[in-house]
Amino acid sequence: MLKGKNPPYTFVDHTADWGFDVFGATRRDLFRHAAQALFDMISPCSNIAGREERPVEILGSDLDDLWINYLRELLYLYNGTGFLIHAVEILHFSPKHLSMIVKGEPFDPKIHEIINEIKAVTYHQAKVARTNNGWSGRFIVDV
Repeated sequence: MLKGKNPPYTFVDHTADWGFDVFGATRRDLFRHAAQALFDMISPCSNIAGREERPVEILGSDLDDLWINYLRELLYLYNGTGFLIHAVEILHFSPKHLSMIVKGEPFDPKIHEIINEIKAVTYHQAKVARTNNGWSGRFIVDV
């Protein structure tokens, strides 16, 4: 499940939009935690079951581009198809390619509460970097 007591991200104050600084011991952790940050803002994960799985492939020209393409694809799963994410299992990871299984379920207004609508993930201030303690990344969303 994505949600935890101490989320591996912080909210970044950003004019008219929302930003997130995300942390992980590995790149895989970083990307999984970014999914958590994104979907914690959309709907409480405690109400989302992981009963359906969808394979997803993401490409990018570099790691930063892969980061944004990944987040945009996750957001599209909700905005475009109504699929809420419970968990992400990364199968293959390289700086230009990511394959994963996304677990979740279709939005059902009888079960799920949408707490925020996110329009888009932007390239503004997007970055992924190795740190002394692992990996960090930043992304900004348009609300």
